[in-house]
Amino acid sequence: MMRKHEFLESFDLRGKIAIVLVPTERDAIKLCQGGKFEHFPAPDVLPFEEFPVSFNVRKRRIEVLWKLLKGEKVVVVTTLYSFTRKTISPNDLMSYTLKLRKGAHVEDPIHLLLLMGYERTYIVREGGEYAIRGEIVDLFPPIYKNPVRLDFFENEIEDIRFFDPMTQRTIEKASEVTILPIREYISENHDADTLPGKYGSNSSLLEYLKDPSVIFVNKEDVFKEYVKIEREMKDILGFKYEEYKRLSSIPLSTFEKLFEKAEEIEYSFETREIYTLPSKKKEKTVPILDIEDIEVGELVVHKDHGIGIFQGIEKVESALGVREYFKIKYEDANLYVPVERLDRIHKYIGDSSEISINKLNDKRWKRTVKRVREDIERRIRELIELYLKRQEVRGLSL
Repeated sequence: MMRKHEFLESFDLRGKIAIVLVPTERDAIKLCQGGKFEHFPAPDVLPFEEFPVSFNVRKRRIEVLWKLLKGEKVVVVTTLYSFTRKTISPNDLMSYTLKLRKGAHVEDPIHLLLLMGYERTYIVREGGEYAIRGEIVDLFPPIYKNPVRLDFFENEIEDIRFFDPMTQRTIEKASEVTILPIREYISENHDADTLPGKYGSNSSLLEYLKDPSVIFVNKEDVFKEYVKIEREMKDILGFKYEEYKRLSSIPLSTFEKLFEKAEEIEYSFETREIYTLPSKKKEKTVPILDIEDIEVGELVVHKDHGIGIFQGIEKVESALGVREYFKIKYEDANLYVPVERLDRIHKYIGDSSEISINKLNDKRWKRTVKRVREDIERRIRELIELYLKRQEVRGLSL
């Protein structure tokens, strides 16, 4: 059975920074199981609530931002709603990250920890907490599995150790540690977690992505879910909705050029079947998940070249050795597809008596591809425009 991440391998994301936009948080979690991709979750509370975002969500978001800031080549999976939320700017994240070494002098560490969002407790057991006992400061930063103990002499760090949060005993010593903030909006007002938008900039996840590859998984559903969440936010927040939009999110128009270059794929998170675009009538094709699913002489649909006839598997010897190819007959030539690229091919299951096979690089097929993409874009625009009109009728707009 196909693993959850395999359907993205046709995009060759190795060594690249990429953003994968999926419809829901549940879809993102499923796709990130196994640790191959990085999940960037949305804040899990409504704006203006009187308690902060849970530590696990803050931890995950800061971890992803930190990896991107360091230039790591990661694939980030998120929703459009999360992607458009404001966050701490790269400059602020770097400025409020502390790299502490033995022998370093730290002025007023408690003020810094409060500013960065850490909460004071008697004993540190959970992430985001800190405690003080004399000249010892314990804290639990987001990027470590265990908390850190800093032993001070006046303002100088004499010793750094990781310790077990349950037994409070030392696990290992360290020469330096990195302390990241655990809130995305830094403010002298320590209650800033309840006021989204205190970022000092209009930064989003995009600010951390240098020339990223962008992939929509089920693009129409991605935008539908975005509109659904915005509608729910408006119903819940009422007159506060406009302020929420202004403070916490980046307008979709900001990402227009990025989205124009995005690639698309359709995927069922429930059945793990792939329906690669384009396919005007999806019911006429099914994905080929195994070579045994198709017989010689049957019609197949290649994503880039259209409808042809399956001619069997052929072995071809080259400088790289013997490889197996999926042979497809077109009107004017044969196409050889490596068997590892079966994700590009669907089995045609419609009425074959009414179908003529394409030529390679057939302009008819390219026009079909273009029409399908334009139709999807049109439906998405209509969906968003309809939502905007509904909001205008109610006296508020996105």
